[in-house]
Amino acid sequence: MNVDILIQTKALAFALFLGFMLGLVYDLVRPIRRRSSTWAERVLDAFFALFSGSAVFLYALAAPGGRLGVWELCFTLLGFLLYTHFLSDRIFSVTDRFYVLVIGFIRRIKNFIKKFLIVTKMYFQNVQK
Repeated sequence: MNVDILIQTKALAFALFLGFMLGLVYDLVRPIRRRSSTWAERVLDAFFALFSGSAVFLYALAAPGGRLGVWELCFTLLGFLLYTHFLSDRIFSVTDRFYVLVIGFIRRIKNFIKKFLIVTKMYFQNVQK
């Protein structure tokens, strides 16, 4: 049985990258999850679990020889843990600020639309009289 070290190294590097990307997806969903109700938290947790499970499954389909070894799973977990240890706090602060800005912008648009509808309602009521 031939063992190609380069193919195995690429597979482990991709597994590490996959773990980093799963950590990034988790940080993109975390500000929304943090401000949500318990029901929405559960839905977002289920979304992340399905997404990460699907990503690992698709990686397993593309794995060398069609086999996913324990090493690839360990490197995916290692990539996720390295991301959460070194980058998660920085990325989360940026995504949290962005989320606050987006929510503020949406609220301003919502208030503008409400005021516009009130003014138009008053205007049309005066026109009918």
